[in-house]
Amino acid sequence: MSIKFSCVKCGHHLKSNPEQAGKTGKCTRCGQSMTIPAPTPLAVASSGPTVEGPVGGKMRSRRTLITSLTAAVLVGGIILAVYLYSRAHEVNQKLSDLTSDAPEARTKALLWLAEASPSDAQRSQVTASLEPLLFEGDARGNVDPDLLLRAYLRWADQDNVPSLIRMVGNPNLPCWDVRKTGLVMQTLGKIQDNRAADVLARKLDDPKLHDQAVDALKLMGPSAESAVVDYLFADDPATRQRAGDLLADYGTAPQKVFAAARRRLESNDREEQRVAAAWFADNPPDNDAEKGAVAGPLVGLLGDLSPETNGAALGALKLWATRDCLPQIVEFARRLEKAGSGNDVAANKSALIDVLAQFPDETSAAAIALQLKDSGLRDKAAQALLKFGPVASETVLQYLNHPDDVVRKEAGSLSRTLNITADRQLEQTLADVADARKVRSRTALQRLARLRPDDASRAMVSKALNAPLLDTDAGIRDDALDAVHVWATPDNAATLLKLLGTLHGGPKERDGRTGEKTARALISIGSSIEESVVPLLKSPEGLARREACRILTEIGTDKSVQPLQNAGSAYVTVDYDFYLQTKAGVAKITARK
Repeated sequence: MSIKFSCVKCGHHLKSNPEQAGKTGKCTRCGQSMTIPAPTPLAVASSGPTVEGPVGGKMRSRRTLITSLTAAVLVGGIILAVYLYSRAHEVNQKLSDLTSDAPEARTKALLWLAEASPSDAQRSQVTASLEPLLFEGDARGNVDPDLLLRAYLRWADQDNVPSLIRMVGNPNLPCWDVRKTGLVMQTLGKIQDNRAADVLARKLDDPKLHDQAVDALKLMGPSAESAVVDYLFADDPATRQRAGDLLADYGTAPQKVFAAARRRLESNDREEQRVAAAWFADNPPDNDAEKGAVAGPLVGLLGDLSPETNGAALGALKLWATRDCLPQIVEFARRLEKAGSGNDVAANKSALIDVLAQFPDETSAAAIALQLKDSGLRDKAAQALLKFGPVASETVLQYLNHPDDVVRKEAGSLSRTLNITADRQLEQTLADVADARKVRSRTALQRLARLRPDDASRAMVSKALNAPLLDTDAGIRDDALDAVHVWATPDNAATLLKLLGTLHGGPKERDGRTGEKTARALISIGSSIEESVVPLLKSPEGLARREACRILTEIGTDKSVQPLQNAGSAYVTVDYDFYLQTKAGVAKITARK
């Protein structure tokens, strides 16, 4: 083995035996005296024979590099061990200072821990010392609570997740506030432990911490996806929006969200069903298959008596309804009609029109037309019926003689816009005359009394009036008499005479007015009824005799003169007014010759 070294003056490379180390030698080139150095890893040559040439030089360089690296690693390891020992000792000292009674020492210890770079080996030791102060408070009362939390969060890791979760869920910790909860939430987000996802997601609807929850859940990343999905179905629209934004940030597959919504909709929990319906109200289907799977459960919610649940279902059905569920929607419309009033009911009726408007047929039209009676929804219902076109005609006709004047006017306007013929409207009116509902029958009769008759329809209408002329309800009889005055034909004569023959006079009865109307109707028929009226001049009922005299006075001929004179003479002593009436009648008939 030889020692290699260089001259300190001229740099000439020299060799010497190890035995000469420490002795004085001279440079063979410049004669400079120097002490021969002791052998080192860098100076020791191979103990074997020296290999000359390029190959030998490379081998010597490789061995030198390996030797140098080995030495550096050994030295670094020693330095690291010394540092770690020193650092561990320093951490222990700071933790010890925390237990002292000196406020300054405790503060310095906390400040050091809050700014130090945590050592994984000592994290649990540090956090175990700090946790009791956070959860139970500082008995000495001289620790800064903000600095304490800052130090703890500096050293916390996955092992501390349960404790961090407790902090988020417990706002009553000593010296605690919302800001500190937010700091803990941020730490949980950075640690990215799935156990924290639920507690962070629960803060999405917290009015004071929802922004911090969003930030923490973003830090946590897609691992929090399942917890966040639940909040797509929150009652609060802003919470739903936050959850939706997070899932978009995660890149959550739409099918996963759809599946979650559908599970809730098909559950047995009414509240879960309701919030799922609210989600479907905001999210349209991607295809018909999805729509078919959702429409059934949605329409099932209409059976719930809660307007809130109904409203959520109707809102979703605007997007998801299918024709298959139309019968159930129409049935709900009938039930809703009996639900009374109120803001919730009105809102549901409005939504119901939107749902039904998607299916233009007579069934939907009938359900929509129910809202023509609602002043707040009348215009919307009318517009929907107009969009249906002719398919809504039969439904509109059902309201042509509605008792409510405003509804009748709306139906009339719709009839004109839909080009429903006058003949079809008259046909419907006659059907309503025969309706068992008295109020509708009277309205139809009043309509006939206002119409201008035409010869083509007169016979049909007059025949339809015979039945109501003899109705036991005085109101219907009166309205029928007003109508028959306009539409009367000889076909009404027998009925009118029968009615006249049943009347009884009296100041407290309506028969007097009925008698007048009956006489007016018979007069409108003309002289063809003369012979049929004459027998009534002998009626024991004064009202019938007087009205018969009035009729003959207007339409009578020579045939009526003698019967009138005979009747007057017969009642001159018991009904002198009638006697005078007959004389006036004869005079008027005679004057017409």
